[in-house]
Amino acid sequence: MKKILITQPVPVECLESYEGRYEFTVPEKPYTYDEVLEQIADYDAYFIINNKGDKQVIDSGIKLRAVANLGGGYDNIDWKYATEKGIAVVNTPTQVTDATAEMATTLIAATMRGVARYDKEIRRGIWNSPVFSDLNSELTRRTLGILGFILLLIYGLFFTRLIVTVRFRIENNILCRSTKLMKNVLKTWLNLKKRIILNGA
Repeated sequence: MKKILITQPVPVECLESYEGRYEFTVPEKPYTYDEVLEQIADYDAYFIINNKGDKQVIDSGIKLRAVANLGGGYDNIDWKYATEKGIAVVNTPTQVTDATAEMATTLIAATMRGVARYDKEIRRGIWNSPVFSDLNSELTRRTLGILGFILLLIYGLFFTRLIVTVRFRIENNILCRSTKLMKNVLKTWLNLKKRIILNGA
């Protein structure tokens, strides 16, 4: 039976469907990098959650056939070296799509409402802020946007509209949609950045 090392605790129900096919080692608390190095030699697969899969780990994993990372990125894995040694490297981009979308919409709302600024002021004992301030904007009837190529499922938004600009491929050329609305979004973003810098938010 193939053995899989997981670097952090995971819910039991996540592994139930694989019982009898794989042997999992799941820690009660997250493994340190050194703890991974101590035992990786006994495993066929290495499932990384907030840890590393560098050259030293790969060399120590003499039985490794696969390295997986929980998340969309894989910059914590020396994937080129792993590939040279015939070890498959995979990530799990769709597993964090909803969480990333939620965080993105939360940050948009927090920026519009000046949450970070108010937090700093309250911690300094400042409770009275100008009522009519351009650093605190309502989201109602606003058009909000996320710039760039983003694999996100944006859903359940409580504000009016969300404009998402995406790159798309046509005849092997990467193109980007350009609209007057997009120019306005960029202009607003640049102005907002200037205000943030000037006010030290």
